[in-house]
Amino acid sequence: MKNLVFGVLLAGLFAACSSKTPAHIVDAGSGSSVDGGALCNVLAQTGCDSGQKCTWLHDATMPTPLGHIGCAPNGTAAVGASCTYGADGATGFDTCVGGLVCQGGKCKTICDQQGGAPMCGANFSCSTYEGLFGPAGQTVAAGVCDPSCNPLADNDIDGSGSAVKTGSACPNIGSASIGCYGYPDSTRPSRWSCTGEVNKTVVHKSLCTTANGCANAGGNPYLNGCAQGYLPLLKDMTGGTGVVCVAVCSPGNTYVGANPQAPAGVAPHRCNSTEARGNFTTATTTTNGDHCLFSWWFEVDAMNNFVRSPTSDTVGFCVDHTKYQYASVPGGTPDTNWPICAQLPDGNGSGSAIGAADFGCVNTMHAMLPFNGKAQIHRPVMDAPRMMYHHDFAPTE
Repeated sequence: MKNLVFGVLLAGLFAACSSKTPAHIVDAGSGSSVDGGALCNVLAQTGCDSGQKCTWLHDATMPTPLGHIGCAPNGTAAVGASCTYGADGATGFDTCVGGLVCQGGKCKTICDQQGGAPMCGANFSCSTYEGLFGPAGQTVAAGVCDPSCNPLADNDIDGSGSAVKTGSACPNIGSASIGCYGYPDSTRPSRWSCTGEVNKTVVHKSLCTTANGCANAGGNPYLNGCAQGYLPLLKDMTGGTGVVCVAVCSPGNTYVGANPQAPAGVAPHRCNSTEARGNFTTATTTTNGDHCLFSWWFEVDAMNNFVRSPTSDTVGFCVDHTKYQYASVPGGTPDTNWPICAQLPDGNGSGSAIGAADFGCVNTMHAMLPFNGKAQIHRPVMDAPRMMYHHDFAPTE
């Protein structure tokens, strides 16, 4: 399954509504649908006869996956158990018990992605999937509970290299590689959860496209379209217009006088071609290039409001400072490449001056969050992300 995302430098990412949407879908946004004359609500599990469940039914797989919310015979598979769907059409329902749905080959608890009931339990996050509880490219009626995870411990960031996952939250399911995916959020605490890796070859600075499975038919990136340990976070600033995947990393405070300096991050998750995969120009104290920026920097909105998350100071993203510019005159046009973190003073600059905090080079303590007075964050405005996975991911081998 793939997860659509809005984020830094990204335009609208949902595909246009399909003209092949089944006519019997009614008010998908409310979680209710008409099926066989019965109104059922997939969140409340109401509206179906005794012995039935309100669930997602597969109408067709080819050429375009289609489905709808409706009533079906109750299954027997419990949460976490293996599950399957019947043939598309009249038998296109899964084998899970009511209140669960089959996703990625396992029965998962249905949840309200808006924060209402039902909610996920501790150590789980409510994830929404494109093509599950709603037509592809549209807002869906419900999500499913995925295990929470640590993006540094629960991803095999260097692929077949010597580093391996040190966590156990995201075990593989059969031949499907499972990674820890998430997105920095400025409206609620950022979340990370386990889901399937779509294409293990789409790594740092790789374009996220429809052709490589990283984006849907409309070119809108899937959150888990990149290899595990990489996210479709930034637009390609090398002359293209697409979105590129960037590596997650372990950040360290970097500024003039810091000891030690960690411009590329902290081992074993630094922004280099040994501890990660892709095209890196590794930053040093004297060379500009890929810096490991603290994720809190992406959790500040346009009004400088900050929403702290468990990963604000522990997870970072590899960003090549030579590919982006800021306005050297406040309010002016971007005209200067982002600087080397190790050559910036600690904290925030003042007036037109810049500091390490302005580029996410230091943690929240050094950045003095929440901001007091000047907060010249030199990055594009970040839209509140909508996380959406594709219903049927197909990992490449």
